[in-house]
Amino acid sequence: MIDWTGHPPFGREKTLKHTLELVDSRWSADRHLPTPLIVEIGTSESYNPNGLGNAMLAYAWYAGKYGARIKSIDVREGAVRNCRMILETYLPEYAAIPEITLG
Repeated sequence: MIDWTGHPPFGREKTLKHTLELVDSRWSADRHLPTPLIVEIGTSESYNPNGLGNAMLAYAWYAGKYGARIKSIDVREGAVRNCRMILETYLPEYAAIPEITLG
């Protein structure tokens, strides 16, 4: 069970928490599995604490706290730039964890 204390603000909280709880429960059940890899296709168009554009905050927070890996790719240079800015603003201690690429 994930301790959500201190998590950053992100929208779609119910579904993102549920998804990360599933990842965590499956990994916790069998530590012989490789470290979880979260793949995001299309990243942060903009930041909206009540909706789109901030799933990476949830992923980076989880990865920093529990040790997952993250890869994100987007064809829009502005989205890649926004994602890095959002992470540096809200999660500076975990901002370097995700591998974010333009593709």
